[in-house]
Amino acid sequence: MSIRPLVHMNGSSGERLVDDLTSAAQALTDALAAVAAAAPNQRDYYPLSDGAWTSARDAHERHVRLLRDLRTEYLVAAEHVQEQIDRREANRAKEGR
Repeated sequence: MSIRPLVHMNGSSGERLVDDLTSAAQALTDALAAVAAAAPNQRDYYPLSDGAWTSARDAHERHVRLLRDLRTEYLVAAEHVQEQIDRREANRAKEGR
């Protein structure tokens, strides 16, 4: 998610965006736990071939990395939106609103 949302009056509220993005990040955290529990066991692969276990382990590690990277993108986007909210509130406080 290289492009991040802009909070403005015609779009979703900042709070809604933060909630949605952090919910997505939490779902990815849950997915990471499930994927970790499904880590390949070498005993399930050795009869296939000499390289089967290594391939399964490498694929599993790639999947974990992808999920972690995706979770990080959602968290960074949520932080970006929260910073916009915080700046807007600070500006309002300065202006006495």
